[in-house]
Amino acid sequence: MQIDLAKILADRIGVGLNINWVVLRGAARGVNCDAIMGSLAQAHDDDAEESRPAAGGILRAALTHPYARQITRIVIAEGSPPVRTLDDLRGRSVAVIHASLAHHFLNANHVPVRTLYPSQEEILAAVASKEMSAGIVSDWIFGWYRKSHPESGLRILDSLVLDPDLDYNVAITLRNSDIGLLEKVNAILDDLKSDGSVTKLFADYGITYRAPQSH
Repeated sequence: MQIDLAKILADRIGVGLNINWVVLRGAARGVNCDAIMGSLAQAHDDDAEESRPAAGGILRAALTHPYARQITRIVIAEGSPPVRTLDDLRGRSVAVIHASLAHHFLNANHVPVRTLYPSQEEILAAVASKEMSAGIVSDWIFGWYRKSHPESGLRILDSLVLDPDLDYNVAITLRNSDIGLLEKVNAILDDLKSDGSVTKLFADYGITYRAPQSH
């Protein structure tokens, strides 16, 4: 999905597109990356320093307008006992990614968890097979998994917000850019949101589009 969005942007800007996969953000420098897709749309201290124009008006890093919102929720299998509060998770087998923010949150709220699974897709497979009673995943991963595994019988609990910090707007980080390019990308993203293109793109991957929230 992120690659498809990058292709649209590159086409409208009139540039080529090369794709590199990195695990950590710092590795983007090593591959001379111009844009980091799916960035948290909230500047950190190091981002604030990088976003100041350098010589020639170049921005070492700048966040675009947010184009979507990603949330983290509980997923259970159809027919499972209802989960209305965190208390309902106690005494059940709950899968979460090790050392994630969700892992920290559940530990702080004294909800026992299992961290056996290295990916969210594996968590969803464990919930679908009833190996786990519940899993904590992002709605984007859930949407794609459900589309590619329609027989899984999984249900996401949209209304139960675990922690507001686990839900965030998503933007693009532009590296070694300038104000002109940033404004152009922002205009394209705004157009894609307003004409429904982003909603359709998400739907193609089975994901319910959520518009970014203003803070």
